Amino acid sequence: MYAAFRHPGFTLVEVLVTLVILGVMLGAVTLALGHRDPAGTEAAHLNAVILAGCRQRAILESRTLGLEVGSKGWTIAGLEGGTWLPLPERNAAGKWSSELTVALEIGGRPAPLVGERALAPQILCHATGQMTPFVLRFTAAGDRRVLWGYSDGRLENDPPSGRR
Repeated sequence: MYAAFRHPGFTLVEVLVTLVILGVMLGAVTLALGHRDPAGTEAAHLNAVILAGCRQRAILESRTLGLEVGSKGWTIAGLEGGTWLPLPERNAAGKWSSELTVALEIGGRPAPLVGERALAPQILCHATGQMTPFVLRFTAAGDRRVLWGYSDGRLENDPPSGRR
């Protein structure tokens, strides 16, 4: 009796299970391939994290720290006996991506990037939480990002073009 009502094809449950399996597989492939931010975006976000950490450390240690910005990388330095010395920690220095161009402005004027070692860092983080106001521009393969630093310690990344 029931055989007369059967039609060839798939049931709704079979179709839904197939769609769920395909969705899970598509999600796994998307996560595996990932999406990497362009070098400019990555550098701007990294520098914001570095400067926030430098500021917090200056407050906690009640001393002035500074960020030396160079064309090839950056270094966090501390003032020891009137001399700026790089911090000894492994994560207190880093290199920019080779495709990245960096420009720094302090007080609305272009600031020179340091060579191998600077006499003093360009961006200071004080124990009071204040820092040197600056504009740091990162350009790579048509991607341009800007990191703004304010005297009260706030940091802002410019949103990608078209989103404000």
